[in-house]
Amino acid sequence: GYGRQDSRASDISPTSEEIEIITSETSAKSYLSLLEIGMILEQVSEACKSPVSQSRTFPEGLKVGEYNLLVVPPENVLKSTLSLYNKDTTLPMPTYEEVLLCSEQTTDEEVTLLWKRALGDPNHFRIFCLVHAEKLSYQTCDKAVRNLQELSQGKKDYRLVIICSNEDEDKSHMVSKLQLNRRPLITVYSDREFAIYLKNHFTTSSQRAQSRAIGHTTLASEVDPDKSNVRVVTSERAGMGKSLCICRMKELLASKMNVGPHEIIIPIHGPKVTTDTIVEALKGEFSNT
Repeated sequence: GYGRQDSRASDISPTSEEIEIITSETSAKSYLSLLEIGMILEQVSEACKSPVSQSRTFPEGLKVGEYNLLVVPPENVLKSTLSLYNKDTTLPMPTYEEVLLCSEQTTDEEVTLLWKRALGDPNHFRIFCLVHAEKLSYQTCDKAVRNLQELSQGKKDYRLVIICSNEDEDKSHMVSKLQLNRRPLITVYSDREFAIYLKNHFTTSSQRAQSRAIGHTTLASEVDPDKSNVRVVTSERAGMGKSLCICRMKELLASKMNVGPHEIIIPIHGPKVTTDTIVEALKGEFSNT
């Protein structure tokens, strides 16, 4: 009985050659063709293309192909950073790829990635800046500087600026290590010039809003008095109507939309605000929507 069953099974079972052909056909279908891979890589290349299409103006006194150290008063650290970019009003604001704002928690890996972006920038159109470098720990600073010295060997045309506060300058590891690369202070623009620069980039005209809108999506900037994408409401004392102002803008936006606008409230307490705290709060909100 067993012999006959085995005989029937062998009659309907595929041969080893047939199994090999079937397996090859199945495996071939699981892979992308060279044409498909090329199309995917082209899309990735377009998505990763830098928004800076022409060279940023490098301030006088700074040297291309060298790392430039600026030591400025504490109140001018962020102003000096923005002054590196606001001469070119037609170019976009500095991106997260160009600027790294340091804290005590910044790692040497984050700093080294900034070095690599600066040294490997394809056209060297962009200006890369390490801000508040005096806040780096000794270990992080030491390793980051050693990595910079190794990576920059034989490199030229890159544009890299390191900005430190002169508060407790004598104790700054970064200042002591890059003292030979210290440059004279650059021109810091006035608050009015900064305001014009920021307003130009934050403001969306009706034509630009329509071109950027997806379908019939209404941008929040439509209810802002200046059509700005960003609005900061402040007061010197509590209870002056900041929340009421925001609430009325939200109601006005809701009247222009088919559905109510999504609102995210992030409480901020104390003088220090970390980007990680804000990003985590935003991630939590968006994951729930």
